[in-house]
Amino acid sequence: MSSLASNPPGWGQGGLVGCSDLDEYELKVILQDLRSLGYQQISIRPNPLEAGFWSKVGSEFDSTLKHSTHILDIRRGFEHYWKQKLDSSTRNKILRGEKSGLTIERDTTGRAVDDFYRVYLQWTEERAVARRYPVLLYRA
Repeated sequence: MSSLASNPPGWGQGGLVGCSDLDEYELKVILQDLRSLGYQQISIRPNPLEAGFWSKVGSEFDSTLKHSTHILDIRRGFEHYWKQKLDSSTRNKILRGEKSGLTIERDTTGRAVDDFYRVYLQWTEERAVARRYPVLLYRA
């Protein structure tokens, strides 16, 4: 067996599934269990809000890669974010998009998965062409 991984880069976190209140000992036991599976490489992309917890067991890893995560805090409401956090240039671009007929939707039913996947494949093809890679290789 070669590798085992949680979600690929860019697809969000995909750490451990289970209780969110694991202690350091429990996490070490889980990591030992994963090592015993015989994979050459195991990649875990944990929730960035739990970075402090994972750093406590960092010595259990052969290597770690730090990634940036962008988190939008809207606890004070959208109006506060719109007026206080977004600069006027960004607000103007959003308003221009709305005037052009851009629609932003949220789907929690799975109805938009096929649309997302179609857009993702189109993006992948464009990236491959821009970087002069074969499209089939880039999709793989």
